[in-house]
Amino acid sequence: MRNIGSYYYYDPVYCRNGRFDAALEFSDGYDIFEVKYYSQAMILNEIHHEAQQVAAIKEPNVRHLGFIAIHGFVVREVPYLYLDENDIL
Repeated sequence: MRNIGSYYYYDPVYCRNGRFDAALEFSDGYDIFEVKYYSQAMILNEIHHEAQQVAAIKEPNVRHLGFIAIHGFVVREVPYLYLDENDIL
């Protein structure tokens, strides 16, 4: 791993910009995580929505997409990475 932090991007061709809550930089790309502070478990529709947004981004090279939610997840679908309160506390 070369770097860790938030990642901001701007794509002038498609007029898109945004931020990844947590990003781990490796020589061959990034592992990015979206952090959600929900009072209930994160549902699959929200995971798919975030994944679609990431898929539309041309840069950076995303190796893995993951989610962090204190109250967990209704369903854990492959190939995403998941962290909940058991992994963090």
